[in-house]
Amino acid sequence: MQIKKYISIIIILLSSVYGCTELLSQSKKHITIRNTSVAKLFENNNSLNITITTNLDYLINDIGRNRTKHQSLLSYFDSDSVFHQLPIDIKTRGKFRREKNNCSFPPLKIYFFESNIGSTIFEDIDELKLVTHCRNRKQYEQNVIKEYLVYKLWELTSEYSFHVRLLNIKYVDIANPNNYENHIGFFIEDKSSLEQMHNGVFVDAMNVHQDKTNRFEMTKFVLFQFMIGNTDWSVPNQHNALLFKKSFKQPPIAIPYDFDFCGLVNAPYAKPQPKLGIKLVTDRMYRGFPRSSGELQMSINIFNILKKDYWSLIDNTPFLDSNSKKEMKDYIEEFYVIINNEKYINRNIKRHERSYPKDFKTSI
Repeated sequence: MQIKKYISIIIILLSSVYGCTELLSQSKKHITIRNTSVAKLFENNNSLNITITTNLDYLINDIGRNRTKHQSLLSYFDSDSVFHQLPIDIKTRGKFRREKNNCSFPPLKIYFFESNIGSTIFEDIDELKLVTHCRNRKQYEQNVIKEYLVYKLWELTSEYSFHVRLLNIKYVDIANPNNYENHIGFFIEDKSSLEQMHNGVFVDAMNVHQDKTNRFEMTKFVLFQFMIGNTDWSVPNQHNALLFKKSFKQPPIAIPYDFDFCGLVNAPYAKPQPKLGIKLVTDRMYRGFPRSSGELQMSINIFNILKKDYWSLIDNTPFLDSNSKKEMKDYIEEFYVIINNEKYINRNIKRHERSYPKDFKTSI
């Protein structure tokens, strides 16, 4: 369910709590309706069964600097039970998870050929990131589904988000067709699709302070990262956070991605940076800069209204086992206890707000 349903509710809440005309105008301006012109692949939230046929051994071991694309096939049945088989190229990607010591199966990127994708669900798509399992154990399959869900949670929270599609993948080894593996994965929408949808561009600018971005979106961004227990991001370094501009006259919008190091996923290999002073990725740390009570409450109201949708999303996601559902909901519930108690807000958020540089000027 999208934010559209709640626009009037949020405006009423803001009006009753603050009685502030300026705050109301900001909410109307920033709480916008998602453009529905998404690629066919992401129009459906059902999981998709696909088969990837390739030389598995060559592919998963091609993880060095001079990696190459591997000719492969992607096949699937569409909603009308029509079989499609598409020639594709595949290349390993990533950094941490591409290293053998960390994961035995690397993340992948799929490259499509324009001449073969017309009238398929991949129409108008040039390339896609494929998030894969890390190792051949059930826990890692559950981690993949959890990270997929974090993307979907952010999609509910902000219109500026990457679409994802859950996959049930059959990997067939072309050298030995009887040798195959079945695993969970998901596709991530590419940047060009998001640029077309929102009529803007991603920018490569570095050292942009996070509070020089869209302030309303940034407040939601840091609260969301706090909710999922993620400290593995940096706006100035564009580390797991991309900058998107709809107009050169407006501040950029920070869009998060890559959530496998967050506490909500709690992957076995995930560890926080030692300099942060926390021992586990499940230890929350607020990494935002100062906000007024009104600004913070505006975003808290949005998270409160979305809680039922978050729960519904988790409960109805296929392949996620009951223990994982409970773990995710229990972890998020701790966030809701914090944001709905003034004492806990002061202790866990306000006390940990980061300090601005001496020469920094906010754009309030």
